[in-house]
Amino acid sequence: MNSKLVHDPVNGRLRVIGFVSGSGNTLWKALELEREITANGEESPFEIVGVFSSRPDAKARNTAEAEGIPYASLDIKEFHKKHDAPISDIDVRALFDTEVAKLIEPFGADIILLAGYVWATTDVILSKYKAVNVHPADLSVMEGNERIFAGANGVGDTISHKYTDICSSSHIATNEVDGGPLLMLSPSFEIDYEIEEEDTLKRTVLKEVNNQSRHLGARTIYEIAMGNFSLDEQGKVYYKNNPVPRGVKINSWEENKPVQLRTLGGFLKPKSVVVIGASAKGGIGNALIKNINRFGFKGNVYVINRSGDSVDGVPAYTSVEDLEETPDLAIITTPSSGVESAVEECGMKGTKSIVCISAGFKETGEEGEKAELRVKEIVDKYNMRLLGPNGMGILNTDPDVNLNATMLYHLPRKGNIALVTQSGAIGAALLDYADEFNLGFSKIASLGNLMDIDASDLMEELKDDPQTSVIMLYLETIPNGRRFLKVLKETCKSKSVVVLKSGISEAGALAATSHTGSIAGSDSAVEALIEKAGAIRVDSLEMLYMTAMALSKLKRFKGKRIGVVTNAGGPGILITDRLAKNGFELPVMSDETRSLLAEKLYPEAATGNPIDVIAAGPPEHYALSLDIMGKSGLYDALALVCVPPATIDTGEVAEACVPVISNLEIPVLSCFIGPSLGKPARNVLNKHDLPVVEYPEMAADILKLVNDKREQSSMDLNKKIDYTRKSKANLLLNEKYSSGYLKTEKAMELLELYEIPVAKWTFVRYEEEVENIQLKFPIVAKVEHEKVIHKSDEGGVILNIRDKEDLKNAVKSLSEKFAGLEGIFLQEQANIGMEMIVGAKFEPTVGHICLLGAGGVAVELYKDVSMKIPPLEDVEVKEMLQNLKSYKLFKGFRGSESLPEDKFIDLVVCFSDLIMENPQITEMDINPVAWDSSKKQFVALDCRIKA
Repeated sequence: MNSKLVHDPVNGRLRVIGFVSGSGNTLWKALELEREITANGEESPFEIVGVFSSRPDAKARNTAEAEGIPYASLDIKEFHKKHDAPISDIDVRALFDTEVAKLIEPFGADIILLAGYVWATTDVILSKYKAVNVHPADLSVMEGNERIFAGANGVGDTISHKYTDICSSSHIATNEVDGGPLLMLSPSFEIDYEIEEEDTLKRTVLKEVNNQSRHLGARTIYEIAMGNFSLDEQGKVYYKNNPVPRGVKINSWEENKPVQLRTLGGFLKPKSVVVIGASAKGGIGNALIKNINRFGFKGNVYVINRSGDSVDGVPAYTSVEDLEETPDLAIITTPSSGVESAVEECGMKGTKSIVCISAGFKETGEEGEKAELRVKEIVDKYNMRLLGPNGMGILNTDPDVNLNATMLYHLPRKGNIALVTQSGAIGAALLDYADEFNLGFSKIASLGNLMDIDASDLMEELKDDPQTSVIMLYLETIPNGRRFLKVLKETCKSKSVVVLKSGISEAGALAATSHTGSIAGSDSAVEALIEKAGAIRVDSLEMLYMTAMALSKLKRFKGKRIGVVTNAGGPGILITDRLAKNGFELPVMSDETRSLLAEKLYPEAATGNPIDVIAAGPPEHYALSLDIMGKSGLYDALALVCVPPATIDTGEVAEACVPVISNLEIPVLSCFIGPSLGKPARNVLNKHDLPVVEYPEMAADILKLVNDKREQSSMDLNKKIDYTRKSKANLLLNEKYSSGYLKTEKAMELLELYEIPVAKWTFVRYEEEVENIQLKFPIVAKVEHEKVIHKSDEGGVILNIRDKEDLKNAVKSLSEKFAGLEGIFLQEQANIGMEMIVGAKFEPTVGHICLLGAGGVAVELYKDVSMKIPPLEDVEVKEMLQNLKSYKLFKGFRGSESLPEDKFIDLVVCFSDLIMENPQITEMDINPVAWDSSKKQFVALDCRIKA
């Protein structure tokens, strides 16, 4: 199945404009749903951005003004009268739609909801916008190839055909009335033929079916906005990747409610729990019941099994239906074959939260995936939420809850770390190490197969959790990168988040044809996304443990000044080398302070940075050194590094340092080396909840990770969009080859539209056109050919053309060499001083990533690049520049000209705007962006855009 989403949520919220004729109640029902989702604390996947009516006196105008929604109107009857044409004249209708398109352009809509709009639309509108129509009859009823209830009299035709029931239909609108692909069908209701008077019957049915249509319009917009509908090249419709040739039938409005309106409260704070599949003879369910009991759950616990035998003293029932109360949370531990019926029972009972520990679903192959989809259908039918399947459960150490609904052997100790893991095995292993690393937990949740609940859902709950200070994420996939970025960014404002992302794949880069596409893989996008949010990414389980441990006890700090106290030269050198590599400074205290310190340390001690108290130094020397360094005002954080000397008890050293470390205003990270001799010190520090590690390099790396960069979290992800400009850009982006690449002249026009400086250019198709060009020599000639992507590699570029005679020869030469070319792109040759590349790539689920770096022909050889997620602001672009090895060239390297980086930064910000406003771009390179020393500006010399 090769289909394309009607709307991809990665590109942002679906922007909807309503076309209305009267009250616009269908549109207002969609607005009501948008507001309901927002009121529930979630971001609606769509937003109503405007209203248009062909009747200036439409009632919808007053509602739009009251709601603060932009409104536009053009009287269709007056328009046709002015053109002396009947309302049915399609040519005048096209003229009308041309004016309508101009009126609605500033609204920046993605889709039109024909909310009771009775006038047909033409290709003038439909070529620019997707449109959805809601029809008050069942369009799935066919006779041959004809929809017999299409047209203006759908209700009347249904009645005349004596159909017993009726529903409303939504579909993609085309210029054929009610002829586009079906999307959804509302619940049906019976027509009461006991009403004998025909007009009364028709009015009665129309009133009811119009009510259905309003709900259907809102629901259809929601489903499109969620990315659930796609179309293939033949116009066939798919819903959640499954073909639906007759549309999706809705049986009840009480089923399949928007996921944003469902609650997760039952997972973290249930007052009653039922375990389905627990046996008195043992197994996972049995272990889970024992964990719930041992942990001291505050609520009621029930067991469901075939025999009705109690488990660990918990009463058992043979069916969920038999329970006297509706459980807040159900834990399913049955074999996979029993999960569907268990979920169905929970739904019928009214339970809204399910943890499915059972395995045997999509992780096992095609049949397991089908079974998982069936479970998801049941979950949605009853408006439930499900964690898993194939997980290890959920835990909450809040003393008001005390829930350990996991299959873990070890009981985790209470703390301020929340763990969200996609792998139950990784989570179990981590908890096995928890005591050794002195990790304490507030919440633990295993995502399993991500059938329903993902990390974003849980972070929404954890970001306001008073028991949680640090969140650990182990992820293999990120289902919706845009939402993940938004939620992670919000969470990082109040919590420290550490992410270990596995499942790194560069497979997409193998198919890329742009420089950016071949360099920026999916992992690059994940890295940039996590950085944009202000979270911390680690690359190993060990660093996940240790960083979370440090963050749970260590104050995050700003600044780069580190002080080190050690007792030996080797460890001091190791940590200072790694600190310097990580970008830290190691300032030395004043001579006066060093002299005072030297008087109290042994004569052999060193008072620089590091301070070396030497191996024989007693515990009080460590404490004194930390105290003086910490109170000097010269440092942002301290590191204590100790190799256990034979004559000193490291536990005593730690005991002496604890009061100093606890009272200093800056953080101190300790490192006591050695599995046995260093352990007493680590035990002491762990007892006092002070961070400690075993290796000096690890200490330096953790200090880098916890160095606070969260000021970026204040940047707005929703930059204002110029929709008039976006509309013009969309026309240019449609001028492309079958490969998806834009024609060069259109690419250059797009750059100019976004105020990106371009070397003066023109385009010729014939040798004779050379006579009329207005460019200054020297000129560069480049072949324009659909199959020639890398022009210089294939001999499609001629430089240093000095006059018109040379130019004619160049055009002739390229025309003869490349059969079937579109023409020749001519450009004034820049006096190139420095070459940069600016690019972007779209990564599925994550969105766009922007790249800049050293450009020209060697971009892929040196890969001196920096990447971030747009939108980009000046400060972010400057940081990207400073991360490049070639940044020195901007400052004037070895006598070369220094360059105005502010001009380059402005260019990149404009480029970011271009990408944000045109999400259909999949790959884009401006390479090179060259410094033209004669014009004193950066100019784009070549550009490739794929959309």
